[in-house]
Amino acid sequence: MAHPIPTRPPSFLHPLVHPLLLHRAAKPVVWCLCLAPLAWLVVALFTQQLGANPAEALLRSTGDWALRGLCLALAITPLRQALGLPALARMRRLIGLFAFFYAAIHALCYLCVNQRPIVSRCQRPNFSS
Repeated sequence: MAHPIPTRPPSFLHPLVHPLLLHRAAKPVVWCLCLAPLAWLVVALFTQQLGANPAEALLRSTGDWALRGLCLALAITPLRQALGLPALARMRRLIGLFAFFYAAIHALCYLCVNQRPIVSRCQRPNFSS
């Protein structure tokens, strides 16, 4: 016979945070918060505020945001259980997809910006040999 999973009683945050997490504007707010680092990077890229080595700044910041998103997505389940906020699970997939998005941008920046000679050699056929 299966044993039921013990649940903790809702915490003091539950009456305050739970309605906010269930509000229909919660996901668009999380979308905007997750896209804010990308918007900052684009503005910094076009205004030349990424420093002396912009390729390294792009690589480092997109990799950092990918790791932050992954850690946050993986921490949602323990936080949800510890705080008694089941509505946090609604944000786990969204944050995980944004972590993948930043990891994909990181990989593309690595291939297209940092490894430009390798990529350009692969695209041109060599008929001289």
